[in-house]
Amino acid sequence: MGGNIQISLDTNGKLTIADTGIGIHKEKLKDIFNRYFRATKEQGGFGIGLNIVRHISTRYNIKIDVESEYKKGTKFIFLFS
Repeated sequence: MGGNIQISLDTNGKLTIADTGIGIHKEKLKDIFNRYFRATKEQGGFGIGLNIVRHISTRYNIKIDVESEYKKGTKFIFLFS
């Protein structure tokens, strides 16, 4: 625990949410939006949160980019058109 979260929104419609958490292995990034997928067993959860985010983003034409480095953190970038 003890990580940080940074949230920023710029005037071009780019929302960035970054953390200094445990990160996600590169080979698991392709699956993080799949329902019930959990990249780790270290923390609780049911694996549906990012699936819901993807469905909402698809519905409202919001592009999502994800960058992550294991043991360093993850960054989600949302681009509103």
